Amino acid sequence: MSDTPAFGLLRAAKPIVSFISRLDRNRKFQVVAVVPAYACLLHSPDGEHVYLMTSLRRPEPIGGNRDGAEQDVIFQSDDQGQTWRWRKEGFFPEADSWPPTF
Repeated sequence: MSDTPAFGLLRAAKPIVSFISRLDRNRKFQVVAVVPAYACLLHSPDGEHVYLMTSLRRPEPIGGNRDGAEQDVIFQSDDQGQTWRWRKEGFFPEADSWPPTF
């Protein structure tokens, strides 16, 4: 038996990349963003907001302290994807103080 690890364990992991596309007036998809992580588009029930959920890690926990909630980066668009903003507060900012202290 050899002390060398199995060949399959030596392979480098493939990078994860998500492509965000938009259907144009000619009914063709145009790439509008490339995210170096998992990404998923969701919309609010009323259709007013579009969210881009990613597996990108936040640069710091919510609330800025080490003990704050750790959420992945979420982007929000209020104009059907024309412009985006980072939801720095995350989806549930109250999770930073969960469980409530009495």
